[in-house]
Amino acid sequence: MLEALSQEKQDRLLYFLKEDKYALLFCLDLLYVSHLWDDLLDKDNERTGEEINEAFIRSLWRIPSNPFYRQCQPALLPMMYNALCMWLESNSLKKSDKNSKATAFALDNAVIEIIHFCILIKGTIAWAREVGSEFWALFGPTTDDLTECLEAEDV
Repeated sequence: MLEALSQEKQDRLLYFLKEDKYALLFCLDLLYVSHLWDDLLDKDNERTGEEINEAFIRSLWRIPSNPFYRQCQPALLPMMYNALCMWLESNSLKKSDKNSKATAFALDNAVIEIIHFCILIKGTIAWAREVGSEFWALFGPTTDDLTECLEAEDV
């Protein structure tokens, strides 16, 4: 299976999302689909047919029918479209020099920005700022991730 978030991280994310279980499900589905797609493209993790089926079920049915997503779609859909475009661009940049790879690394993390935006939707700017440091510490990219990206062979 795709690496699931630990129960502790899910609990904290649910807290950040003001206990909205549909917002949590949307975030988890978005992470699942984006990670699987990335794995299929860069082939760094082999995925099973069942995992691929699950990603399509989540992307074609669970996300569009999710009540949180349906309510917030006017705000979320452009962000998702932008994250998609950024991720596609990052795949080209990964094939270049270290500066381009650093840019690719930043672009790759756009999905996490969508999740942060969900926290903002559920709360306020004050709420997002109150929990932001903990959110980014738990879910944000690390220096190890950046180092791995910079040292990776061309994809």
